[in-house]
Amino acid sequence: MGGISRSKLLQIYNSMVRSIMEYACPVWQITSAENMKKLEAVQRKGLSICLGLPGTSGREAMEVEANIQPIDLRIEEISVRELAKIQSKNIAEPIKQQLEQYLTNNATYEQQDSPFGKAINQSIDMFKATKVDIKLIEPEFTYKAGVDVMLRRSPSYWSRLGSSKNRTAEQTVESKQVVKDLLGDSTDSTVVAFTDGSCQGNPGPCGAGAVVYSGNSQGISLKRPVANRGSILLAELVAILMVLEHCITTIKDQFSELKILSDSQTAVGILTLNWKSSNYIDTITDIKECMGTLLRHGILTTLSWIPGHANIAGNEIADQLAKDAAKEASSLNDQYNVITCHDVRCAVKMSTKLKWQSRWTISETGRQLFQPNSLSLPNNQIGRILSEIRTGYSRLNKYRNQIGQSLTLYCECGEEETSEHFLLYCPRYQQEREDMRRQMELLNIDPTNIQSILAPPKRETYEATSQIVGEYITKSGRFQELAIPDSRSCA
Repeated sequence: MGGISRSKLLQIYNSMVRSIMEYACPVWQITSAENMKKLEAVQRKGLSICLGLPGTSGREAMEVEANIQPIDLRIEEISVRELAKIQSKNIAEPIKQQLEQYLTNNATYEQQDSPFGKAINQSIDMFKATKVDIKLIEPEFTYKAGVDVMLRRSPSYWSRLGSSKNRTAEQTVESKQVVKDLLGDSTDSTVVAFTDGSCQGNPGPCGAGAVVYSGNSQGISLKRPVANRGSILLAELVAILMVLEHCITTIKDQFSELKILSDSQTAVGILTLNWKSSNYIDTITDIKECMGTLLRHGILTTLSWIPGHANIAGNEIADQLAKDAAKEASSLNDQYNVITCHDVRCAVKMSTKLKWQSRWTISETGRQLFQPNSLSLPNNQIGRILSEIRTGYSRLNKYRNQIGQSLTLYCECGEEETSEHFLLYCPRYQQEREDMRRQMELLNIDPTNIQSILAPPKRETYEATSQIVGEYITKSGRFQELAIPDSRSCA
């Protein structure tokens, strides 16, 4: 394929070939095994072209090398996501009525002779692996016809104060000045609240925290465990809601203005700038209704973003309260969890990945690779040779003999010429191997373990070992002598 990189070829394959194969797959995924084999054959051919591997290479190994899901698992992922969308729809929608009817008539979900049946069973597999229950998904938000919502521009200071990971001393000083400016026109009848959310895992146990200052008070601390499985955005929204509810039920007759300062740009953007959100619609609606309630009592609510972890006292207090609440949230029942379509997307991706890993673990092909991963592939010629060695479908004599491209399976040294022999044992490349061994040991990589050399788990280690093995391949000169195997004729 000329000078096109493998990453670009894979991108083309996904967008122009695989997307066609996946079209409407939630409907036809109950097709015959024979039809699925035809799709797998297309995937095998496509990946061999993208990776520059022989057409005789095993599909399973190439899928792992390219980090491209097997067809059936990709279809499962799409189908469960589509089922989640249907589950979230209003019962007035015909497709939701069809689903409810199916659930009523097939309570055990044992039948897989329909798209609904198979997708439901797949969602049950997802629940077993991740504890994400598709039946608890929040209702879909329905936009009102004729309502034109205009996005508003975020304040300029949002983009110039850095983040908690890279904020400079000057930006910290400016952050404090921003807070002073936001509170500058406050009066004795102004209530000021700092809010924050915390999540252990995202998704994971999450909690909300806030501190509310009114008049000359020292501040009222509020915290609320939110869910044993939620997101940081949910926790941030609940923290804002918690302040509003506190003001309505406790002190609404004692002030005329409420200023809420949150360190979540996403939450503030959704609530004040009309940013679109498909998740946590009930919580967002509750916040807006509470703000409306205060407004009807003559109390104006202003919601502003401030930088987090910038040594702003109120924010630091809210942050600690949120962390404490998140710890308590781990003991909450599942009934408090809010499941969104995003949660389902993450869960089914994890579920299918676990299935893929299990399938690969018991596979007998391409075992130089250890596990499916998302590590980037080198795009040069050495990268293609590395793929050959990693999968075992290489230009070395053992494989070429299997496909009729070589009359011998032996190396010139007399041993079977496999990937492992070439990298670890062949005496013809002793000096080159010694150089590779020294460099691997500097990375704390066992130079005698082929899995450690070819498939280290960490990205930074993988890139370094790929370069080292590439140098070994170049110095050996072995692959310069060989053409890519082709099963059409014998050498």
